[in-house]
Amino acid sequence: MSIDLRVVKTRETIQTQMIRLLETVPFEKITVNQLILACRINRSTFYRNYEDKYDLIRKICQEQLDEFQNALRLDFIALPVLNEERGRESFLPLLRYFEKNRHILMVLRRHDLPVDLASSMHRIYSERLLEQMEKRFSISSARRSLASCYARLISGNILTTILWWHEQQFSATESEMLQIIVRAIQQGVYSSMRESLTI
Repeated sequence: MSIDLRVVKTRETIQTQMIRLLETVPFEKITVNQLILACRINRSTFYRNYEDKYDLIRKICQEQLDEFQNALRLDFIALPVLNEERGRESFLPLLRYFEKNRHILMVLRRHDLPVDLASSMHRIYSERLLEQMEKRFSISSARRSLASCYARLISGNILTTILWWHEQQFSATESEMLQIIVRAIQQGVYSSMRESLTI
């Protein structure tokens, strides 16, 4: 099935205009009318692509979540030692995803939306890490809760660090942030997790 480039372009325009409106207008006050005027499209074009503004924002968030999942590298969880090189392979794609999408993510975070993007990312990352732990370690059902706790700690540590970097506009370079993440994981929760799960 071929992709209709006009449909793709129309959706991109609608999504871009939604983000532009969110820069200055609370989500609850944005109307479909405002969107169609900003996009210079007719009402039927909007409704051919989206059910309403809630459907539109859910799809914008889902695209972000899909791209976020594609940036996750999970092999580090099974390494006996997490060194700088392996940390770079594991976390650089994630840092680059956040840097590439910084503006849209910061705009979305400022609003009370039907999708909590940060919580969804944390849940997805934690679940994927837990799956990796279960593949790599012999985790009994009694230890699954402990593994889940470590997955949430690791995910929360990494995501909180990256979001802080963006929100505070901390002047650290990508390389410096990578070092901060690797050291925090390596010297903290990572060694504790390996010790607890490999007993």
